[in-house]
This record gives sequence, structure tokens and C-alpha cells, in this order.
Amino acid sequence: MKKHIVSFVVLALTAVGAACPIFAEQNSSSLEAHVHGLSELTIAVEGETIELQLSSPAMNLVGFEHRASSEKEIATVKNVESILRQPQTLFAIVGADCKAIHSHVDSSSLTAVDHHSHNQDEHKHHDDHDDHDDHEKHDSHSEIVANYSYKCAETTKLESVKVLLFDVFLGIEIINVLWVTPANQGSVKLRANNSDVQLR
Repeated sequence: MKKHIVSFVVLALTAVGAACPIFAEQNSSSLEAHVHGLSELTIAVEGETIELQLSSPAMNLVGFEHRASSEKEIATVKNVESILRQPQTLFAIVGADCKAIHSHVDSSSLTAVDHHSHNQDEHKHHDDHDDHDDHEKHDSHSEIVANYSYKCAETTKLESVKVLLFDVFLGIEIINVLWVTPANQGSVKLRANNSDVQLR
């Protein structure tokens, strides 16, 4: 079932990109440029299931993009992971009786162990070298990806998804959204003062 949903999401969002070439071009450019302040959200509805995927530069969420090395940085990553695992504080689904049944957060680009001694030496002296810090921030381009699954009683009554991420993560300024339902599809650019995704 999960594999089927993932395939549906990929095919559906490909269709959205084809239907909205301007947005697709902007979306592709933003991902390649890795723009701080910009995040991506996909929403797919099929049957009684809603799937969401959030992809964001780590800078927007934890304030840095290099591999976490100090205790403070590691604690920050763990705190953000904990927040991202609570979809009820990040999204509000309007019009359908939905319950979050699964969440997964991938922040491995910030926490993976580096086995190269040269890089380990660099990280040991990370706090003492601002130039090195800036260099890593520009080179690593780390992202955090979070996936959510909802089970809904009546998705036919689904009206919108209110995105609460702007209130939780002040580093997020814009969210590019691609969405698809059995009846419709579209795209929208969200900001703090306009954070609803209308699905009708």
C-alpha cells in the first residue's frame, strides 16, 4: 500500500509540474539554488489517505547546514526532529476528519558520522574558525525532509490544509506547494500572512 501511495505521489506531482510549467521551472530553480528561507511542500490525496512531504534547507530549521558537532548543535537538531515529528502542531486539515498515522524525519545530512580524519579535525576546530564555518555552510547545502501520512474518514469533504510552519520556524519565509487530489491539482506559494492551501 505504501509503495502504491509513493508511486501515486510521484506520478501526480509530475502531472502538476506539466500542468504548471512556470511553477515547475521556479520550483526546479529554487531547489538547485538552495535558497535559504524557501521550503517545498507536496500534498497528495488518494482514497482515505493524505501524504505530505516537507523539504527544507537545514538553515531554515536549525540555523546552520554543516554537520552538527558541538553538544549545542546536536541538541538543536534533536529538538527540531522532535518538533517535526508532531504534525498536529505543523498542519491543520480542514473539512475532513483526519488523523496522523505516521511521520518520518530525515536529518542524516546533519548527523551522519564523517569517517575522514581531515574533516573530523575541521569539525573539532569548527567553533574557533568563522571562515571555515561560512565555507561549510555554502558547500554542504544540507536539507531536512519530513514525511507525514494521514488517515481520513471522508476526504471528499476535504477543503484545505493550513500550514503552521511559519509560526514554528521563523527561518521559513516562503513555501512552494504542489498538491493533487483525485478531483483537482495545483500549486501555490505560501507566506506567513497567507498559509492556507485550498484543495478545491
